[in-house]
Amino acid sequence: GVLPFQEKSFNAILTGDNTVISAPTGSGKTEAFTVPIIQKICEKNYPKGVFALLVYPLRALARDQVIKISKLIRDCNLENEIEAFSILGRMDSKTADARIETTKRKSVIVATNFDFINTHLILVDNKWRNLCRSAKVIVMDELHSYTSFHGSNVYHLIKRMKEHMKDIQFIGSSATLHNAQEFFESICGLDPLSSRHVESKTGRERDVHKFFIYPLNYPQRVIMQEIAKTCYKKQSDRKDPDKKSRQLVFSNTHNDAEFVAENIERSSSMKIDVHRGGLAQSDRTFTEVSLKEGDIDGISCTPTLELGIDIGTVDVAISSFQSDHDAFIQRSGRAGRKGKKSYTFCVFDPKDASCHYYSRN
Repeated sequence: GVLPFQEKSFNAILTGDNTVISAPTGSGKTEAFTVPIIQKICEKNYPKGVFALLVYPLRALARDQVIKISKLIRDCNLENEIEAFSILGRMDSKTADARIETTKRKSVIVATNFDFINTHLILVDNKWRNLCRSAKVIVMDELHSYTSFHGSNVYHLIKRMKEHMKDIQFIGSSATLHNAQEFFESICGLDPLSSRHVESKTGRERDVHKFFIYPLNYPQRVIMQEIAKTCYKKQSDRKDPDKKSRQLVFSNTHNDAEFVAENIERSSSMKIDVHRGGLAQSDRTFTEVSLKEGDIDGISCTPTLELGIDIGTVDVAISSFQSDHDAFIQRSGRAGRKGKKSYTFCVFDPKDASCHYYSRN
């Protein structure tokens, strides 16, 4: 069935209002803006060209969401009229030409990121810029990703985009922004209180036990790997395959992620792979699928898995302390989907000044 916040999103977007959606991770935000976009395309009799730009902070997330949206299009039997694909960097000319050709035959939903828009859709390449110009809707998913200094660049980019693209409807979504409407209107250059704020009043059912740990005698990384091994052993002792532990262990640096994975595998029977920036996309995708399929027990990752990439149900999320509140909420929110009992651990670093402060405040 359709959730109340999704129904409100449908109504706001179909009315043409600029809309910001606040709802927990995994509650159906993607459907909340994709379904009305598909309906708008149908109502306009499938106009050829790019109809909507969906902007994501991570390439992997853009690719992941295209899979979900493409399934939705197929379920509606609209694959002959509508297509979703990603336009990101490192695309060979044959693929690029094929996707441009598609826009001449179908209504297209494009997943991309602001870096690519800045480099190709606006500044340099006429081929891409002309595609961008036909878009009627711009969606910014994971809106909280732009609250840092990066947001000022996005603000000015949107300002330039509005000069190229007329009558654009803006949609934003986030699981963690506490001032969602104000921030959304600021970054999109909209008048105050001119947008619709759709908020989910109920979070997803969760049974989560949260722990904050300040190490006294051991380094942060050692405590994190010992927690992972303990959780794995507790679940393994139950000898129930349905109760098998799936873990995410978040580090703040590449080196820490590698160190944690190496030490866990060396000192236990737990299978854990590394997921971080700098690794080939094919390797990262393989790791995501491996966890989802149960071929490995956990992933040692950097912020690459903070956002909503589909890795299935996770029951343990361990994180080195992160002072960015939105990032911390995203990390802990990866555990406990579908009402399953789960655990989140935040481990402070006694050598870090911000950890020293926040552990006491």
